[in-house]
Amino acid sequence: MEGFNWGAFLGITLGIIIGLTGLLWGRRAAAKQCGLDERFDLIRTKARASSWFFTFIATCFFSAYYHLV
Repeated sequence: MEGFNWGAFLGITLGIIIGLTGLLWGRRAAAKQCGLDERFDLIRTKARASSWFFTFIATCFFSAYYHLV
């Protein structure tokens, strides 16, 4: 096993931090404009479900492809 991949660790960590910051900043901006209503919750719920579904499928596909090659 090779050494620890600091680039991947840093990329994933910064990605999570930036993503959460963007999420909180977006919710604050929407709250200032009275944009947090039932429609917003419905769209957010459906979008999150779809994005996780596609991410899961892509991860499974590339993982299987990586192990076959």
